[in-house]
Amino acid sequence: MTKTRMDAQGAAFLTLFSLILGANQVVMKLTSDGLSPVFQSGLRSLVAGAFIGLWIVVRRIPFPTDREVVRAGVVLGLLFAFEFICLYVAVDRTTVSRVSIMFYTMPVHLSLMAHFLLPGERLTAGKSLGLVLCLVSVAVVMADRGGGEADLVGDIVAFIGAIGWAAVGMMLRLSAVSRIPANPRSSGSSASRPRS
Repeated sequence: MTKTRMDAQGAAFLTLFSLILGANQVVMKLTSDGLSPVFQSGLRSLVAGAFIGLWIVVRRIPFPTDREVVRAGVVLGLLFAFEFICLYVAVDRTTVSRVSIMFYTMPVHLSLMAHFLLPGERLTAGKSLGLVLCLVSVAVVMADRGGGEADLVGDIVAFIGAIGWAAVGMMLRLSAVSRIPANPRSSGSSASRPRS
């Protein structure tokens, strides 16, 4: 099912998801004094990977053996790791509020990537104006260097992380990983067979 507009339920879930992500960055900042950013990122990914692995085993979800899918999965994993390390390093170097503003420019980057890479995802004049206003607003906020732990390097790393996050989203659409159904069990073992 394809939706071209966001409904009230989608907006509510997106708002809740954003609140969870925002609280997540506060926790990162609070624990950054005791743990290095890269260690935090690795530990969190290890724990998450263990739970996902357990879910795969319990649900008996077939693991893809198609080389294209595996290669795309490795690239996605590296992009995700890069984006996550950027996020943790940025939170360690600058304020959470600044990281949030920079990191959540991701939809802007994703929209720009989609315009050039995905048919049917062209930017209209209105959408383009919205993206420009977004980036100008971010620049205005970032120009205020006063107070707190504001750090230009941290801001830039968060911005680069946002581009990495957008690249993950784009890879999910463009790579062989897109052939894997959301629920592999509903399509038998097709996800584990090479494409002919």
